[in-house]
Amino acid sequence: MLRGFRAVVDTACQGQPGTLEMFYNDEHAMTLGVRQVNVTTCSGTTTTNYPFSAGPTATPTCTMTPGLQVGATEAQGGTDTSGRPMYPVLYVTDLSVYPGSSNELAGDWQFGGTGILPDAVFGTWKAAVKTINETTNTVTVTPDADPPVNNWNLGLCGPPDPVPPGLTNQGYGAEVRWNLASLNLIPGHQYRLYFMVHDGDQNKTGGDVGQACVYFTMPGPPPPPPSPAPTASPTSTPTPTPTPGTISVGGKVLTGKTITVKFENDTGSNQTLIAPLSLTWPPTNGNLTKITFNGTTIYNTSTPCCSLTAAVLSGTTAQRTIATGTCGTMVFTFHNNVSTNPALYTGSATFSPYTFNPVTFFP
Repeated sequence: MLRGFRAVVDTACQGQPGTLEMFYNDEHAMTLGVRQVNVTTCSGTTTTNYPFSAGPTATPTCTMTPGLQVGATEAQGGTDTSGRPMYPVLYVTDLSVYPGSSNELAGDWQFGGTGILPDAVFGTWKAAVKTINETTNTVTVTPDADPPVNNWNLGLCGPPDPVPPGLTNQGYGAEVRWNLASLNLIPGHQYRLYFMVHDGDQNKTGGDVGQACVYFTMPGPPPPPPSPAPTASPTSTPTPTPTPGTISVGGKVLTGKTITVKFENDTGSNQTLIAPLSLTWPPTNGNLTKITFNGTTIYNTSTPCCSLTAAVLSGTTAQRTIATGTCGTMVFTFHNNVSTNPALYTGSATFSPYTFNPVTFFP
């Protein structure tokens, strides 16, 4: 898939680095990034769409900074099933800072390096959809359908760089380009430039990725050594306060004579449903006849329209407990069919030892 690359020196700029050019060709179009991330938990599925530079539908084209969009970032889930960024990405290691071969990979992805997005993409490409199923502990990446075949025709906008002769052609060609002059490289320093790109079928375990590296010395004399900085007096660093987890309200289903509400425990500790438990409902529902939690009846007194604040809940503590990382299911049963308009209800629940009570589940 990664058919060739080259670092080009811009002679018009007195030997300053010009561009790093990577050439892709495969039987499927290059995956430029993840446009959508779906996360399924026990309380339902959340779908998030991210800005993405749509690929060509016919004639090869280009996308360039500042308008180039590659979808979800690494932190947002724009990665393959091995955790590598799905978008074309460049990593830089300053070998002059890390003398000796033992540190020449220090800036690579595998060692926590910071990925750099391309400045331009030419030819053809497509997006992918990532699905994270936390209930089955599975992650899948599904690329979109291929655009029309373009071979090594990279279009006219930009313009693209000449394709090196002799590269394999399997139908879908693209060039990815980084402007090295924008990387603030230090004259006289040697660098390792490591980059990767993903293909358009992702049918290999861990993700289909092509990768390569090139060593590059920044033209110009090295800077003078810095003067020793005065030693600062040590100061204490405050310990960061951890962000507490939450109990979140998942899917709510209003159908027939029942209302089902799911609570997801993301607090890091077991949480027990306790009183008070409150609900108001529209008159058309009639009496509230029963409440269950995880299949156990916790309230079983017919209550006239149209409000309840339960001061006592039935069932054992274990039956009313949500283990960390799981969901609890509460079901309200009424005498009549329920209104399906959530705006007509209010409701809140209380959990222990949860700090941020009450947990509002209606409206």
